[in-house]
Amino acid sequence: PLLGKALAAAPSADGHYRHSLRVALKSQLTVPGVLSTFTTRDDSEATWRVAADVACAVPTAESASFLIRHASRHSEPPANLLKIARHSARFASGIELESLSKLCREKLTANIPQQLELLLAMRKGAAERGELLPGSLRDWASDLLVSTFRAHSTALAGWSHSSIDPTVRGGEVPWVFQERKTAEGRGVQMLSSLPPGGESFTGILNTPEFTLGRSLEFLMAGHDGFPDKALRKENKVLLRDVVSGEALRETYSFRDDRALPVRWDLTGIEGRRVRVEVWDQNTEGAFAWIAIGGFSNAPVAWPTAAPRDLASTSSSTTELGELAKPEVIKPVLQDIVMSSASAPSAVFAASRILSIPFRGQGMVALATLAGADVLTSEIALKTARAAAAGNAEAAIRETVEALRLAPQRVQAQIAQAMAGHPLLAGRLMDAFEATHAPVELLREGDLGDKLQAALPDRKARVQELRSKAGASDGKLQKLAQDRKTGYRASEADAARGAEVFTRHCGACHRVGTTGGLIGPQLDGIGNRGLERLCEDIVDPNRNVDHAFRTRLIILKDGETASGLPRREEGDALVMANALGQEFMVSKKDIAEQRESNNSLMPENFGELLTPGQFNDLLAFLLRPASSPGR
Repeated sequence: PLLGKALAAAPSADGHYRHSLRVALKSQLTVPGVLSTFTTRDDSEATWRVAADVACAVPTAESASFLIRHASRHSEPPANLLKIARHSARFASGIELESLSKLCREKLTANIPQQLELLLAMRKGAAERGELLPGSLRDWASDLLVSTFRAHSTALAGWSHSSIDPTVRGGEVPWVFQERKTAEGRGVQMLSSLPPGGESFTGILNTPEFTLGRSLEFLMAGHDGFPDKALRKENKVLLRDVVSGEALRETYSFRDDRALPVRWDLTGIEGRRVRVEVWDQNTEGAFAWIAIGGFSNAPVAWPTAAPRDLASTSSSTTELGELAKPEVIKPVLQDIVMSSASAPSAVFAASRILSIPFRGQGMVALATLAGADVLTSEIALKTARAAAAGNAEAAIRETVEALRLAPQRVQAQIAQAMAGHPLLAGRLMDAFEATHAPVELLREGDLGDKLQAALPDRKARVQELRSKAGASDGKLQKLAQDRKTGYRASEADAARGAEVFTRHCGACHRVGTTGGLIGPQLDGIGNRGLERLCEDIVDPNRNVDHAFRTRLIILKDGETASGLPRREEGDALVMANALGQEFMVSKKDIAEQRESNNSLMPENFGELLTPGQFNDLLAFLLRPASSPGR
């Protein structure tokens, strides 16, 4: 109790003293029985709060039990509830978790995203212990999924986001609600591509289709490059004929924070079926956003939720799909998948959940591919709906057709998705045999290894096709040389290069305090020199440090997965994929693990950047490690 009282009375400004007290108190609370004695002797709320703050760092069942009792007795903000839920999910008994779930549902009734976050925390903790969640938490998951999807299917009112370039990995959805002032000072709610910290994000905001009248009026705000430089003509609003694809009208950014009026005279083209597209292509870190709103005569309904908010929710609901009760969620999700009025993001998320019973036929893999912004929208929706219904033949047919027609960089992504499942891997091999897919794809990454693991009886044939593809034609070496000779330091811009790094590299790599830590940290990489830096970017598999080689995981059900091992959490192996996203694999489901010689970095990464972007990135990475902004 003395340590607790000292901590409660310690000045908030004396961080070192408070830290020392916390360490000492944690050491005491780790001893069995001390926590119970501590809170029994002093039953005041202040003492319990001090104990709760430290107990979240004490890895015992006793601390979890205390934290659940504390949360039941005293009000805690959502951030603290999440901390308590994460800890309790790892160490509390099933009965105690049921009490915690009931408490969270009562205290966060109106906040579905926070409920999702808390339930996912409990799911992760249970996975680390190798246990299933109690039945009441499955009820909670079912109710949350139904509520979320019902809201999602109507909240966007037909509005949707699409990527400027589907080959950009890990793209963010930028569109959020913001209030902007008109020239008269009136506040107007607008959809803007300026989320907090995301001015460099890009994308296209699409309205639902509507029939043209004689004119269209709306408000537009935003910028398109620094004011002292020429308009980049990358941020704009255009009117597109959905039948012919023709752009009928186009207005570029006004370069103004205010919501200013736009009026299009549509005389002579009224009656056409169209949509409005809001384009943000500017990746600069400032003066690089656009917003729209204030439609006159309301040609389309205004959404009640922003695309960025629902994008994160869709990802969370997919994770809960296996927890929910099928008899509760299936009718709702089927309606969403089959309705033409549903937002595509809702269709893809619902499809991934509905495809779970058909995992053995590869439908989860295809439903995931459909929602990955790789296939054309028409084929993606057809594939998602077929996968959700368990119509394997239709889903595979659509995917193979996409494989036949797609450019090589998209073919590579489709092939990787198919190679991870035995049934789909077989159909991919059939596509190679029928020349519906180029065997040159087998030169890329670990595709051949995954096929051989998924199809042991066709292992020799995979190797034959690999040999047929031949060795590298030297394209990567030539590209690296071209990038080296094409570099002009006087024309490159390190500030723009920082934006290229954040957008294309930051999910996995870090420079200074910016970026992730999946791959190697790049501080000081410029010391390697221009030639080696070009080689490392263009041909990432040439020199791969042992610590960053990918691992091929073969599961007992025949599926495969590949990624970079990160850590072990209880019964789970945590890995990272090529998007820099972590995923968990239960160790008891693993049949075999094989180390690859390849990097997690895409082999065609150097081709994804324009020469100008590549030069800017080089300028950024070649700066001395001590330079500002590094």
